[in-house]
Amino acid sequence: MMSTKKNTPGKSGPTPEYVDCIIFSILKEEKELFIGFLRKKGFFDREVCETNACGHSGLSAEKLSFIDKNRKIRTCVVCSLARNENIKEMGNAAAYKLLYIISRFYKSGFYINIGVVGAFGAKVKLGEVFLVSQNVCVTKKDSNGTFSQSTAEINRSIVQSVFDKINAAGHEELLWQISKNIKARLDAVKADREISTLLAGGEIALTEGIVKCGRCITFPHVLKNKAELLSDKSLDTLKDWDIVDMEAYYFADWFDLMKKIDPRHCFPKSDLLIVKSPSDTCEETLKHKLGKLRKVAMGNISEYVAAYLSEIHKFTDGKTRKAMTCEEYLRSKCDKKHLPRLSRAASDTTDYDTLFSLIAETNSPSGSPFSISQLAKDMADIHRALIITGGPGKGENILLALIYECCASPKLYIDFNKLDRERCGVETICRCLLHLFESASGNYVLFLANLDSVVKKKEDDKKKEDDKKKDDDKKDADGQNDVEKVLNILDSCKDKFTFCITYNTNQDKTDCQFITEIKQKINANKEVVEITLNNICSYNEDKVASYVNCYASLFLADKTEAEKSCFIENCRHVISVEDALKKEIKHIDWQLMQLFGHFDKMFMKAEHLNIYEIISEYCAGHRLNEVVAEAMQRENIDRKYFGELECNVYCRAFVYARYLYQILLDLEKNISLLNRSDFYLSDFIDYFMHHLLSGSAEKERICCTLLKHIDEVDNNIRHELLYLLSKNLSGDNAVSGEVKSVVRQRIDQINLNDIGTDEEGCMKIIQYRTYALRLKDSGNAEYLQLFVEKMKTDKRFRRVNLAFFLNYYSQKEFTYAEVVGMSKEMKGKISGVMLHNALYKLRRILREGMNAGDAEVRMYYYTLKSLVDVAVRTGLGDKIDRAACAGWMQELDVMFEEDAAS
Repeated sequence: MMSTKKNTPGKSGPTPEYVDCIIFSILKEEKELFIGFLRKKGFFDREVCETNACGHSGLSAEKLSFIDKNRKIRTCVVCSLARNENIKEMGNAAAYKLLYIISRFYKSGFYINIGVVGAFGAKVKLGEVFLVSQNVCVTKKDSNGTFSQSTAEINRSIVQSVFDKINAAGHEELLWQISKNIKARLDAVKADREISTLLAGGEIALTEGIVKCGRCITFPHVLKNKAELLSDKSLDTLKDWDIVDMEAYYFADWFDLMKKIDPRHCFPKSDLLIVKSPSDTCEETLKHKLGKLRKVAMGNISEYVAAYLSEIHKFTDGKTRKAMTCEEYLRSKCDKKHLPRLSRAASDTTDYDTLFSLIAETNSPSGSPFSISQLAKDMADIHRALIITGGPGKGENILLALIYECCASPKLYIDFNKLDRERCGVETICRCLLHLFESASGNYVLFLANLDSVVKKKEDDKKKEDDKKKDDDKKDADGQNDVEKVLNILDSCKDKFTFCITYNTNQDKTDCQFITEIKQKINANKEVVEITLNNICSYNEDKVASYVNCYASLFLADKTEAEKSCFIENCRHVISVEDALKKEIKHIDWQLMQLFGHFDKMFMKAEHLNIYEIISEYCAGHRLNEVVAEAMQRENIDRKYFGELECNVYCRAFVYARYLYQILLDLEKNISLLNRSDFYLSDFIDYFMHHLLSGSAEKERICCTLLKHIDEVDNNIRHELLYLLSKNLSGDNAVSGEVKSVVRQRIDQINLNDIGTDEEGCMKIIQYRTYALRLKDSGNAEYLQLFVEKMKTDKRFRRVNLAFFLNYYSQKEFTYAEVVGMSKEMKGKISGVMLHNALYKLRRILREGMNAGDAEVRMYYYTLKSLVDVAVRTGLGDKIDRAACAGWMQELDVMFEEDAAS
């Protein structure tokens, strides 16, 4: 949260900042409850205010924005005394101090005093909302205990006007919604045993949710029972008054005085509205039982105050200050400041066209060359829409920015990934867009970047929910979540808005579930052009060279020609498919180029560069190594922690590999920490672990320690560690031989003909597969041959094998539970990125080792057949080159003649 700018001192004190409304309560507890309710009512841009300036302190203030009935952005400040104030009484002195400090910082034409009070009248129900129209202060006249009365000046016409406007014709639906919300709040509190007992005994009554004009008694002390006042005959006229509090009279009195004598800090024509709700019966014996009703009362006040400010009250702008429109607000929060920076002006897109033509697939039937300027021109047609998808780091937001810069139509750019959700969430953006749609005189091109972040936010929220109440707090009165709100905007605004959308496909989900919903919303009267940005397979050396050259030309403008030449040559060496140590780079994309661009050695003549060296230096330079140290201190690393990293598969893998390596360095101490780490080693994690271990003098000591404590290591990760460590030991030393012996012991404990269909059975299949591959690398292929025979005849073995293979090469960390889940149901759990990576690896394995007698080659032959079959059956057949795969399969079927029929 940000602080407001400090007010500038004037000749007679600080110049107060003008706001549309000032809401104040004597207690900070009430203020914080009220703000919480306002945020659920669509108030946004919450900002903690700096109020310790010019010698004034003791104010707790927060600023919020809201949209008024004329669709202007208004601002209110909600204030109270700070908790650490020395003033303990809630009477005259506290009321004066609060109003005085507020007036030093803020000034408005409309003030609202809120707070919970005691019910005084016999007919008053707890939770009712009162607009105070009469106010009297009762004080002790003398030592004999007699009382005197003083009446506060309250503008009754203002109170009556507010009451009449709330209940005016046309507000029936609004009042129905308020009553519904209040009823839900009351129904929840009625479940409390003490409250229900008091209700059944007739000791209390609860409101029906209506608002009333009411009379308030201010008593300067805590009233322990009504008899304290009713015993005095001189107060008989007050016995039917509604509520009693400790400061309303003083607020009204001081406010009236400020208007008369201090126009610099309080407008002479400003209005004060006092809104109160009773939460107790003024009986000391019941107060502890009625504590839960304080929140109910404040919630009921918020219903009417929020509705009145945003839907009923008519605000006016001053001569020097005008409220922003929804469009102006959107541009201030989003628009150009969210645009990715372009290294070269978009006036000539020729080089950009060349770059994106290498990675873009489109459903456009024209067949014309890829043209960014043409895409921008097409956006002028209200019947068009554009959806750009890709995985993390493919450059979809750069493409969107280029189209935006070339677009001549009225336009607006919003990046959902860069919204400050604490201040301005998806709901606020959608409400502003809806108002813009209603008021716009012409058509707009709406550029919506990173819509996937809306989906991910929803998934994150689900993980955080502990109970239904928390889930309800995430929703508005209609129960809509952020995803539904975005889809509603795309549906309701399609007649004036042309949509240009980017979506980063989530590797944990089917690529296009959300995209499918989007297209369903806008397909009715629009032609949807889809552009998918893909990786470039490192085998396609000509395409890789073209991409690297284009990238260097466009995004290395600050480098000399010599440096660019070194960069291009070093990229070729690092990406080279000929070097076994570098072959982990399966695809080339924007993200990888940006990583290369951060590595100084890429711009000078260098030898033996590899991705490990590049990522290692990048992580050190970007303080990502500190993430490892923090994770060790926290004794856990999980997906939430990974989410704090950049969306970069290489960095994520490196950080996890470093974390695991640090655990292994002191395994005796960290076994419990190791067992809590449930991620499998993906190929990238495995690759970085190989480099960490192969260059470590500690690897044999680590391996000996692991063997010593092998039975203490969780069964779900034991086989992974044995595989990893044995792969990095020389084949003829004693430790390596001991590891192989342990691997054989473990695999002999698994009977392939007696594996259950439960999760434990799935785990045994994965363990056997891992051990068999390790033994095959050591010269013993017998176990792997048995596994391949089971794959040939048992569908479950093929599915578990495929699920593990897809996750292992998905470029992301994964868990055992995810493999089990995918093996049971593939649909909805495989992404295009998974398919591309798996096909890349299968091509490498099968092209480099075309030996029908090799059990590992045969295993991957069955993996390929399963992969193509599953892709077609799960609706992802368009994500693979089926013609090329069919030809390849025929070639392999001939090679494995005895298996072709399967």
